[in-house]
Amino acid sequence: MDLLSLAPGDEVVVRKSAGYHPSVWGDYFILHASPQTQAYVFNKFKDEGGSFMRILGSDVKGLLSLYNAAHLGTHREIILDEAISFTRNHLLSALGDLKPPLTIQVSLALETPLYRRMRRLLASDYIFIYQEDATRNEVILELAKLDFNILQSLHRQELKNISLWDVKAVHQLPEYMKDYFLKLIHAFEEFETLLALDEKYRLYYLKEAMKAVSKAYFEESKWCAQCYVPTLEEHLQVSLISIAYPMLKCASFVGMEEIATEEVFKWITSFPKIVQASAIIARIMNDITSNEVWS
Repeated sequence: MDLLSLAPGDEVVVRKSAGYHPSVWGDYFILHASPQTQAYVFNKFKDEGGSFMRILGSDVKGLLSLYNAAHLGTHREIILDEAISFTRNHLLSALGDLKPPLTIQVSLALETPLYRRMRRLLASDYIFIYQEDATRNEVILELAKLDFNILQSLHRQELKNISLWDVKAVHQLPEYMKDYFLKLIHAFEEFETLLALDEKYRLYYLKEAMKAVSKAYFEESKWCAQCYVPTLEEHLQVSLISIAYPMLKCASFVGMEEIATEEVFKWITSFPKIVQASAIIARIMNDITSNEVWS
């Protein structure tokens, strides 16, 4: 929607982006819309009493579209909150009577709205949904499967490469990672020369902790590249590792001579509650500071 689509004389209102990624709010309609335009889009689904029309409850696909669209709202947009509540309740009520693949679509949306999902991961679910569609195009279906499988193979290879602990593997890494990888290998070689023979097993646990941090960074970079907004659970699973606190806890025991036994390393790398709590504090403090510095 462009400026010409607004009614003459309408006041243009710039909506708050609520801190979401710019690509989510890149459309003109999202950034600039008159109060009349915003009200018209959703008020047309309401009856004279100001409630959403009951007849909408019988159109599951329409409800699903409205539910997903309403999640593009910003804070304090009451009409969108009402739309989410109305559509969610009706979709939950209808879920037991639906048949595949519509059941899967509704269940996925209720779990996490469409616009908050990682598109590449969602593709695997929608391939199955499209496969059950009687009007499907076999060529498009086959192309979607090939595309997903090729990308999945690429990601697996990348994970394998960053998990290797062999200096020969440096040639399989992107140019910007080579120098870091070689210095990391060199640092661990120095650790090994300083440890007694019966203490060298400690490097195995530290290497595994470093690999976990690398995988967490890799996951966060994918979220950024795909403009994906993770759920709180997804965010914590990754960010509590990427903060590197668990890895540093493991590293702190490496040079403690006979005080640190192998049982200690097994315990510390099992991510016990005390380490989880410390990681949460470190994560929150880091995020608060980053927000204060860059806001």
